[in-house]
Amino acid sequence: MPSNYNVDLAVSYDMGDPPENEYLRNISLQLVVNNVTTRRPPFAYKASTSGSGGSAFWGLVDSPIQRQISLTITKTW
Repeated sequence: MPSNYNVDLAVSYDMGDPPENEYLRNISLQLVVNNVTTRRPPFAYKASTSGSGGSAFWGLVDSPIQRQISLTITKTW
């Protein structure tokens, strides 16, 4: 896979009514992993006439955040 692709993963599971335990009924789990391939955001060299050039984040669509993992648990009463 080319290195310029970012891969995200989302998995969810809904328990519904079948569990015998009343507390486990109607629970929904969702796991989301952003940037599974740990693709680095684009950076560019910023030239300056004052000599304070350096690297900076470059891009409006890409996020400077690397991999992000979130788990959501929802209970319907």
